[in-house]
Amino acid sequence: MSTDPIACKAAQATELFANEALVKNPVLQKHTLPTTNKDFRRLYANQAVHHWCRWATVAGFVPIPVVDVLTISAAQAKMVHSLCQIYDKQFEREALSSIISGLLGGSLTGLVSASLAYSFIRNIPLVGSTLSSLTQPAVAYGATYALGAVFIQHFEKDLAMSDLSVKEVEQFFSDQFKKGQALFKKKPIST
Repeated sequence: MSTDPIACKAAQATELFANEALVKNPVLQKHTLPTTNKDFRRLYANQAVHHWCRWATVAGFVPIPVVDVLTISAAQAKMVHSLCQIYDKQFEREALSSIISGLLGGSLTGLVSASLAYSFIRNIPLVGSTLSSLTQPAVAYGATYALGAVFIQHFEKDLAMSDLSVKEVEQFFSDQFKKGQALFKKKPIST
């Protein structure tokens, strides 16, 4: 057992996250987080983001147009819900919808255009499905990672979901999207 305090906190966050993931009943998922320890909360939040990035990546492989986007959006919504629980914030569906559409539509217009192009390209036999399966998971991972980073930064300022200004975080989102795509490319295949 390591005596390194950071390693101990990471192990504690991992155990707590694993326990939460195993519980089927959302009412039983209430855990008391050590609220006085920002490092622990940040580790826990980062683990939640990476967990939902993986689910969004899997959703990116769905070969049915529109269904893939809906499943990616569902993973992102669940990730934000998890972050709200971690930071003890009220989850606001309406605010989330406007934030996601503002970030994806405003700062990443090229991403949305590319997504639509891939949907059309996907219908080309062999080439389309291959190209789509290579690009959509990376886009899903990057966008989910960036969204998680935006909410972590926002919640660490102790602000509510509805207080998030899309204009103020557009550049940060764009930078985090690039970082998320780079992380996706570096991800080792785990068995």
